[in-house]
Amino acid sequence: MKFDMNFDIKLILIVFFWVDFSYAQKAEITLPSAIEISPRETIRLYDVVETKNLDESTLERLKEVSLSVTEAGYIDRKDLIHKVKGINSQFRLSNESKI
Repeated sequence: MKFDMNFDIKLILIVFFWVDFSYAQKAEITLPSAIEISPRETIRLYDVVETKNLDESTLERLKEVSLSVTEAGYIDRKDLIHKVKGINSQFRLSNESKI
């Protein structure tokens, strides 16, 4: 079997750019380590995150997620990870997030 070298390089470049483009379109959601918000009864994920490339459906999902805060004022990370599993985005979570 003989392969055309130009075809192989073109195919590799096309696949690379397709993967790179699809990765760049994914929403990026960042939870900072220090968060200042006004006192309220329920804290939503939408209230505390920084976002990029966010579409309308992901925005609505963020508004539905309520956060659990410990007595010391930290966001319960295990609970947060469990709640955001269904959101198709790229998450950047700090080790601790203090409110």
